[in-house]
Amino acid sequence: PSVFPSRKPTKCCWRGTTPKAGRRVNARSNRCEPPGEEERDLERNRTPVTFAPVLRLAGFLALSGTGGLAAAGLGLPVPYLLGTALVSALLGVSGIAPTRLPEPLSVLARVAVGIMIGASIEIDLLRRLPEFGMAAILVPVQITLSLVVGNACLRCITRMTSSERLLGAIPGGFSSVVLSVDALGKDIRRISLYHAIRILVTVTTGPLLLTWGLSLNLPEAQGTGADLADIGLPGVGSFLLLGVAGWVLVRRFTLPAGPVLLPLALAVAAEASIGLPDAPREAVSAVQIVMGALIGFRFAEGGLKGVRNTLWTGVLLTILLLIVTLVPVVVIHLAADMPLGTAILAFAPGGLPEISVLALSLAQDPALVVAVHAWRIIVVLLMLPFLLRWMERRGGEAP
Repeated sequence: PSVFPSRKPTKCCWRGTTPKAGRRVNARSNRCEPPGEEERDLERNRTPVTFAPVLRLAGFLALSGTGGLAAAGLGLPVPYLLGTALVSALLGVSGIAPTRLPEPLSVLARVAVGIMIGASIEIDLLRRLPEFGMAAILVPVQITLSLVVGNACLRCITRMTSSERLLGAIPGGFSSVVLSVDALGKDIRRISLYHAIRILVTVTTGPLLLTWGLSLNLPEAQGTGADLADIGLPGVGSFLLLGVAGWVLVRRFTLPAGPVLLPLALAVAAEASIGLPDAPREAVSAVQIVMGALIGFRFAEGGLKGVRNTLWTGVLLTILLLIVTLVPVVVIHLAADMPLGTAILAFAPGGLPEISVLALSLAQDPALVVAVHAWRIIVVLLMLPFLLRWMERRGGEAP
């Protein structure tokens, strides 16, 4: 609306166009004139510029980062991801976290994860083909078992419809699930909370299970990454250029898990052609903090009431899915001799970006872990439409 509203739109006699906001038509010349000083002040005050959202986001990241510092002081594995995820979830439930997910920050963190994993990949893919081949066969088995167990659990405890139970029990591919929820008009907040609880439990218990519960020898897990001084200015410049190129690719092409996979492919090509150093240790820690803080946004969207109604059901569902995960883990560990830590992360019921950060930080073959999770997303996208149609024909939308 213009500063000087009129009963009907006034047009310039020689252009035939409606005046822009903040401009008026001279009654004598019938021409558009720029506003005076008073009009410019009114227009400026109408849309004030505020930095409150930016300051709130910065404060939230700083508070969440204190959890990572505390976890590092306690000597926990992957401290900046584990501690930040816990604190950010508490801040999200309490209402301190911003309720709107900052998409540029989320995309930037995932681009950084893809580049770091691509820089750490050794070009010996033929050695991994037998392991990945068996994992590709076991992924549909894991998804089927997870859907059967998860659907039975949610049917006994909740009053969700058959489609909502199916979407809530999928062990991974949160972005594809959200797209399906939007298309079907389901309760996205409740389903996203189940996935957020699952990611939080997996991220916080996975490192502890690997290092303390199974007593795995992870000498490279502490202090993953290279010293910034050893990388040098050319190495830092190459990472920055890859980041810009990866950002452009992600904005240009829309793919499932694209913010991780597209920069990863770009970094693999750069590693094979010119060679790349390992990612700086400071960058790995910063990405852990951001990825941990992003978990809190999902709890902020659900609110305290939503989390209270879904917390224990989500924890029970996560425990059942983790038990189901043991089936493919044991099979591939015994049959293909895949390291136990790598197998657990490859089939963990969590999101690709979060599990990728765990694999990178724990030095558990992140390339293979990302490949298995990417294949699981593809299988979920292929199975989901047929499963939804089958369940709706079989039982309708009745709880």
